[in-house]
Formats: sequence, C-alpha cells, structure tokens
Amino acid sequence: MEKRSEQDRVASAKRVKELLQTYGMKAKKSFGQNFLIERSVVERITDALEISERDVVLEIGPGLGALTEALLERRAKVFAVELDRDMVLILEETLKREYTNLEVINEDFLKSQWERFGAAKIAGNLPYYISTPILMEILRKNTPWEKLAFTLQWEVVQKITARPGEENYSALSCAVQCFGEPEVLMKLPPHYFLPQPGVHSGVILIARKDLDLDEKTLEVLWQLLDNAFRNRRKTLQNNLAHLLPEGFETSIDLSLRAEALPPGEFVTLAKEICEFFGK
Repeated sequence: MEKRSEQDRVASAKRVKELLQTYGMKAKKSFGQNFLIERSVVERITDALEISERDVVLEIGPGLGALTEALLERRAKVFAVELDRDMVLILEETLKREYTNLEVINEDFLKSQWERFGAAKIAGNLPYYISTPILMEILRKNTPWEKLAFTLQWEVVQKITARPGEENYSALSCAVQCFGEPEVLMKLPPHYFLPQPGVHSGVILIARKDLDLDEKTLEVLWQLLDNAFRNRRKTLQNNLAHLLPEGFETSIDLSLRAEALPPGEFVTLAKEICEFFGK
C-alpha cells in the first residue's frame, strides 16, 4: 500500500477534522480526547520503539488512529484497545479496512485481560485522569513488555522522571524507575493537538530493566512501594514497620523518608527481607 500524503494521514489537522465531520462527532472531554495532529511525533515514537514487522504492539486509547497508522505502516501486529465506541467505529471503517495487521478491541483497558496479547511494546496517548493507574497496572503485571512509549501531560512526565529528593518524586516515580529506565523523548506544545489542551504534554519512553526477581521478592517490593509513600512526613521505619520482621537488619537507612531513597534501594530492601525469611 502506498503511503498517504502528509495531509491525508490521520496525524494531521485536515484529516482529523474530516473524520470528525464525516462521522458527526466531537472530541469528548469525558474521555480526555485531544487528537494528535503532528506527524513528526508519531514517527519519533515508532522510531524510539524500534517497530518492525516482527513486533506485537498494544496501543491504549488509539482514538482516531494517528499513532496506530504509523505502527501499521511498520507492519507490526497492533492490538488497539479503545473504550469509546465511536472511535472504534471510525477505526473499523478506516484503518481496519486497509490493514490486516490491526485488531480493534472495544474494552476498558483497566478491566481488560490485556496481557493476553503478549505485546513486547506498549504505547498510547493517556488522559491525565487515568495515566497513573494504567502505568501501575502495566508495571504490576508479569508480561513480556520491553518498551513503553506514552504521550502524557507534562506534569505526569515530570513525576515519572523525578529523582530522589525532588518535590515530584513519588510512588509513581519510584515504581517506574524500579522496573524501567524512563527517557523524555520530546515536549509537546498544545497546538500539536486538536482540540488544544490547556497544558503542555510530553512523550516518554521507558525501557525495561532486567531485575531478575522471583515472585516472592516482587510481591515484597510492591508492598514496600505501596506503603513507603503513604505518609510522606514519616520515615521508612514508621511507614514500613508492619512489613519488617522482628530481628531484621538492613543495609538501608530506614531513618530516611521515602522521597530520599533511590529506586534501587527499594529493590535491595525487598531482597534483604526475603533473604531474612529464607534463613
């Protein structure tokens, strides 16, 4: 199939307006819909993910299909999970009719069994209100993901990349950095979207770390992450007291607050707890 002209691609203002007008639809605030209209962004994402015809890609919230189209052009097998039935209809009648390597699934990602797709690469434009739950859901599940690429509100990007001691360093920052290496690919101005959001966005790439942890250690690590940041004024010793066995000694300074502890130290603490129980 020949590639469309720039203006006929989904990632363009012309095409987005045409699709919405043709189907008599508008962007829905309830779904946090702001459609990407800058082609260079989707190209950057597919390049960063190193998409090829051997890949299985899971796309969350494809909308009108700006990124979907770019993924399909690379001949990857794409599973696009979309909650909005109107968007599903458009995708089925446009991209699905042109590409046999696309499957459109009308489900709520957080309620779906998304791990069944076995995707090594996961991407999407995530609305602000649901971005953290989606990221945590992906990190918690034992699936074969290798790279994640998401368009997010700039505020969320800053949280993900925050370092220990910084104001934005949180359970989200720590969890992402425990399991992956986040990299900011680009910052996106509001005019890259239609309709324009009131804030800047950013594209972040997360490459998976090989932690090589057994199931029990992973369980303990998540217990630590879930509890360490619950009361930011308290020390780790206080926040984690109910998780630390009697007589346990650690190389980690538990007099620190959670926001001062690097992600790798949480991994070390989880290993030490499991080693203690294994004695």
